Amino acid sequence: MKTRKKMLMVFTGFLLILSSSVIMAASDYPNRPIEIIPPFGPGSSTDRMTLAIMPFLEKELGQKILPSYRSGGGGTIGTSWLARAKPDGYNLLMAPTGVLIIKPLTSNLPYSLKDFIPIAQVGIYQTVLVVRENSPWKTVKDFLDDSKKNPDKYTFGTSGPFSMGHVAMEAVKQSVGIKMKHVPFEGAGKVMLALLGKQIDLAVTEIRPEFGKDGKTRVLAVVTDRRMPESPDVPTFKDLGYDLVLDVWYCLVAPMGTPQAIVDKLEGVLKKAAANAEFREAFFKITGAPYGFMGSKEMTAKWDRELGFIQGVVKKLEIEKK
Repeated sequence: MKTRKKMLMVFTGFLLILSSSVIMAASDYPNRPIEIIPPFGPGSSTDRMTLAIMPFLEKELGQKILPSYRSGGGGTIGTSWLARAKPDGYNLLMAPTGVLIIKPLTSNLPYSLKDFIPIAQVGIYQTVLVVRENSPWKTVKDFLDDSKKNPDKYTFGTSGPFSMGHVAMEAVKQSVGIKMKHVPFEGAGKVMLALLGKQIDLAVTEIRPEFGKDGKTRVLAVVTDRRMPESPDVPTFKDLGYDLVLDVWYCLVAPMGTPQAIVDKLEGVLKKAAANAEFREAFFKITGAPYGFMGSKEMTAKWDRELGFIQGVVKKLEIEKK
């Protein structure tokens, strides 16, 4: 009995020492440079999001913030690395929707969403349906009516199989009841070249500032829950009565197991950035997207909602994991 009591006291003491060391580490955080992985490499949207928040983080935290380029595998190499990294707050990831949610559902990968904890969402690119300016489809209703009458006649292009654009359009097809052929490309730039070159009838991609203003393109609809400030007449699918909301969000994440105090500290800094007009302006200039802060708890709930929705879309496509 005495031995058991003694072992319990030793174990309790160990836990107290461990918890106090974690608290001290968090209170001292950060005491060295922090690295953020943009998993798609230099010049990518994940890189721009990372570069946009670095100066503010450095100013508020008093430490250097460095980009750590671990690209390849469609963003999965850097993401896989972070899933195995020490959860101490010194290695983070700028993760978009596709890498965290879609990729693990459609490929056999050494990580899943449960391996990460969101710190905060920092930016959003809206997914849009775009046609040529001279397209016979002047409105999204024209497009839907014509597509219903002519199944599999028309094509849509995206930046690759199971990109956000692909999943969004499959969700549209399943919800609305239309049939179109998917033409995947390597990157959004090639999608738009194909659209303007009349190789495809519709592009499903992230919004660009020039869309609808360049005399070459027209935006038919937005696959989000809000209209675009710059094009308020373009409807969302929710406006049309369909529960389709799929943003391309970018979230700063840490490995699961990172002390909550560290997550809270980083989240607090990014929340503070939202109230800084100079930062928001600089962020938009670098990324082309508005700063879209969402806290850790809210982001966790968003992850769960989107995971369930996208799982349903993928299941209907009857995809076998590679």
